[in-house]
Amino acid sequence: MQIFEIDLNHRFNDRLAVSLDFPLGSVDVEISAEGIHQIRIGTGRRPELTDALPNWLQPLVEFLRQWPDAPVPKNLPLVGKPTAWQLAVWERLIKIPGAETRSYGEIAREMGRPTAVRAVARACATNDWCLLIPCHRVLGANGAMVGFRWGIEWKAKLLRMEQLASSRG
Repeated sequence: MQIFEIDLNHRFNDRLAVSLDFPLGSVDVEISAEGIHQIRIGTGRRPELTDALPNWLQPLVEFLRQWPDAPVPKNLPLVGKPTAWQLAVWERLIKIPGAETRSYGEIAREMGRPTAVRAVARACATNDWCLLIPCHRVLGANGAMVGFRWGIEWKAKLLRMEQLASSRG
């Protein structure tokens, strides 16, 4: 059984807004024939039963359903126009293990650009694929919950869920 909703009223240039089941509610995924354009959390939409999703989306459906215990699926068709810098930052984010965090400054230093803290923060803020690229694992220099596109409350919830999953083992 698949739990999701295809909302034809939210069509954007042949894109569909799909609401998928997630342990903390639902996740909206904007898709087209090309792939996944965006993943948004905290929208409050309610998933419904339907069988109209493309087969290539099934790994994402399973990942979201089992998050944070499931590994990130490989080779999902993500659609966007990131810069080389954004891609480099996102590659660093993907390498942060679940339930662990880094500061924006640590990532900048790891990339050999210690003064590029704001550029790292900007790359995190422009990440359209929440959960697949774990920008919620990046904190302020003093460990503060700062700078999350979907709100600090969501950042805290996601990190708490990952820490609980990690402690289970």
